[in-house]
Amino acid sequence: MKQFLNGKTIFWTIAIVALVIMLVASLDAGVSGDEPYHYEDSIKNIEYYATFGKDTSAYALSNYGACVDNIAYGIARVTGLSDSMISVMHLRHLCGTLVGWLGMLFAALAAWRLSNKKYLPAIITFVLLVFSPRFLGHSFNNLKDPTMASFFMMAIYGMIVFLQDFPKVKWQTIVLLIISIGFAIGVRPGGLLLFAYMGLFGLTHFIFVQKGLAKKSPKSSKSPQNLNKSNFKRLLFYGIIVFVGGYIFAVIQWPFLIKHPIDNMIASFKTVSAFPAVLAQLFEGQFYQSSDIPKYYLEKWMVMTIPTAVLLGFVIRLITGWKREDRFWTFMLLFCVFFPLFWIWYTGANVYGGWRHATFVYPPMVALAGLGFNSIIEKARKPVVKYILTALPFVLLLHPALFAVRNHPYEYLYFNELSGGIKNAYGKYELDYYFHSSRACDEWVIKNADTTLGRKVVVACWGGRVDEFIFSQDTAHFKRVFSRYYDRADRDWDYAVFPTQGRGITPAMMKNKKIFPPANAVHLVEVDGIPVGFVLKRTDRNDYYGYRALKAGMMDSAVYYYKKALQADPYNEGALSQLSEIYLQQGKNDSALIHASFLAQNIPDDIQALSLLANIYLQKRDPNSAMIVASNLKKVAPREMQGYWLSAYANLQMNNASYALNDLKKVVELRPDFKQAYQLMAQIYQQSGDNQTAQQLLQYAAQLR
Repeated sequence: MKQFLNGKTIFWTIAIVALVIMLVASLDAGVSGDEPYHYEDSIKNIEYYATFGKDTSAYALSNYGACVDNIAYGIARVTGLSDSMISVMHLRHLCGTLVGWLGMLFAALAAWRLSNKKYLPAIITFVLLVFSPRFLGHSFNNLKDPTMASFFMMAIYGMIVFLQDFPKVKWQTIVLLIISIGFAIGVRPGGLLLFAYMGLFGLTHFIFVQKGLAKKSPKSSKSPQNLNKSNFKRLLFYGIIVFVGGYIFAVIQWPFLIKHPIDNMIASFKTVSAFPAVLAQLFEGQFYQSSDIPKYYLEKWMVMTIPTAVLLGFVIRLITGWKREDRFWTFMLLFCVFFPLFWIWYTGANVYGGWRHATFVYPPMVALAGLGFNSIIEKARKPVVKYILTALPFVLLLHPALFAVRNHPYEYLYFNELSGGIKNAYGKYELDYYFHSSRACDEWVIKNADTTLGRKVVVACWGGRVDEFIFSQDTAHFKRVFSRYYDRADRDWDYAVFPTQGRGITPAMMKNKKIFPPANAVHLVEVDGIPVGFVLKRTDRNDYYGYRALKAGMMDSAVYYYKKALQADPYNEGALSQLSEIYLQQGKNDSALIHASFLAQNIPDDIQALSLLANIYLQKRDPNSAMIVASNLKKVAPREMQGYWLSAYANLQMNNASYALNDLKKVVELRPDFKQAYQLMAQIYQQSGDNQTAQQLLQYAAQLR
């Protein structure tokens, strides 16, 4: 019986059972936000190979590789599954999950090697990763971030084996390094870091470890000095093989690199190092542009969403991992964790969507956590203490484990006990930023919508092409149109599918139960009672009719329809804001004020509502009230120019020209291309008699569009 209960059997049983469960669970996952675009990229890449380079459309795919995407679509194409987008989606998720599992496996194997091949730290490490909901959830449908992390971990494991076995390195280890590094670069050009890692760790290990081994070696025909020199040459030789082999393997996976293997790699690395995409992010209850996010953004997200078991084990290893036989390996794994985070912090790199772009630092972090728990277990002398410490990481995992089981397939929305869970994060941090809930919402619409209308059911989707995979099942009855949440009144639709996330749904709106979810919500996707996605059914189209009348210049008709819309839903923010705008244009300031005040009262952090209200007060020549609203707008959106622009006008109405200038200087700091601000500053300087400065500002403004 004991042979079936040994550590090796337990470890591999857990690993295989976890793989089966993960693969089955991945079939429930929704389509991630970037998945349609990565899917398209894989089609172009496979077409390039299928035509032996004649179809060169893949040459345009310069930012990322797509090795796992390519494998998934290649399998789909060979098996005929590519004819069904649903089948392709499932196959993609199976492939991504398999690679995510490999990351868990190799992190556990690293802990096994670094603990003198003991299976308890390997088991702890593996289980910690399985019940890391953010890593698990992304593995189901994100073929970029967790796959990059897995290949990084495979390469790190390969380096550990390489250095432990050196100078008698097995060829299997060299092959593992070539494949893992090539695949990592084939996901993202950041995989190039692994070459630098291997050089750094190889040289460090040689200097501090091999030198000592040489001194301890028995006398032979070779002196220690000659032995070190010989080993250094061997280290350099192996390094060159891994570099050349890994780079070639990366290039053949990426048509963009095949075209120009060196220049295009450099160009791609530079692009992703300063990624141009800028997205609005909800962080600490405020909106930021991702290019202007606080420097501690990643670190705070990690502390809030990594299981406390991992955080505790990691801290323990920081304390216990410095014995002579451990210190190099502790340094090695810590470097893999901290260097990328430091570099992102130091360079102010553009990151968003939590810490998913830094997922590759997580498996080595968990390996350290597993080793940390093992170190205190081994130090325990009394059996009862040893049992308690062995149970500790598994007990601490109850919170994330129960969350994952309770809320599958939305594991990636996990917040730990330290952060207060998802209920405390609601309205403060991005929730379903990757549109995972869209699948459940889409499937609800397909199942429940009335398809006997004699026309296609129109479904407005914020996820854009995310919903294409699901609605491809029934294109005869359904038509997708794109709509942001705040534009929904201006679109014609029967149903609308939206995730609850920061871009467009403000914190105050989320927390106001009178208006959110809207009264016409017919289906909610909830995680621990928090709505993360929802379906709206259109029961009244008067707001859309009002929008059409407004665009046609028929103001009276627009007013009529918007009033009708408010009778159906008094909290319809689209109708409230448009009606206020119309009344303001017509000079009916009191009517405009009624609707704008009601809107701002219910959504006090809505930039459009506050801007509208301040403009109405300015129109009414009430600068004091306008200033109060503008000051509130500055607090709500300190990195937006509207509050300062409206404050400048309020100050001018109060004859505070110097304060107005200060506001306008802030405006051009935030929006250097805002022509009207320079022109208004010029007017103020002219009125003060400073014609030279005024002329300079006007000349500069004339150069702007």
